[in-house]
Amino acid sequence: MGPDNVVHDGHLPVSCELVERRELDTISDVDLWQRLRSIDPDSAESIHPNDRRKVKRCVVRFLSFEL
Repeated sequence: MGPDNVVHDGHLPVSCELVERRELDTISDVDLWQRLRSIDPDSAESIHPNDRRKVKRCVVRFLSFEL
């Protein structure tokens, strides 16, 4: 993990992916679904916006490939 992939939280380095996952927990179901729609419109159309578990799983999957 290079220095570009690390954020310092004051104590331990935290990967950008982990920071992104934490941020996902703070946004509404609809906002999370809209984020998925901007990333993968086909998946978003097949998942109901209120199914947070599935929506979040798809977004996290995308984040893991993004890094």
